[in-house]
Amino acid sequence: MASVNQVNILGRLGKDPELRYTQSQIPVCEFPLATDGPNKTTDWHRVQVWEKQAENAAKYLSKGRQAHVSGRLKYEKYTDKEGIERYVTKIVAGSVQFLDGGEKQQQDEVKKSLPAEEPVASTDDMLEAIPF
Repeated sequence: MASVNQVNILGRLGKDPELRYTQSQIPVCEFPLATDGPNKTTDWHRVQVWEKQAENAAKYLSKGRQAHVSGRLKYEKYTDKEGIERYVTKIVAGSVQFLDGGEKQQQDEVKKSLPAEEPVASTDDMLEAIPF
């Protein structure tokens, strides 16, 4: 029997993403994402994004922005400064969609990097150019 570890959440960033690099210079970005829970509560999720998508998340997302995250759950255990074992659950994102303006800003940046297009004549201009 196969197991499934898949998460899809839609929420708002609780703070700006934090981008860092591993010793191998692989980008990793983390941010908290808030979702509405039952009874008007807020649930917080730790999101981790890797590689090029991590750099994009750090560049285009910010506190308060809405994002849709698809990924998998990852459980980690660590020992804090006082020697107490702690556990944390993260969502390792396979994809992050920037909503409420993030994608538009990203598309605008891409357009700025492309060569300028020649202006296109309007339909009215083309109809006036017809000789009959």
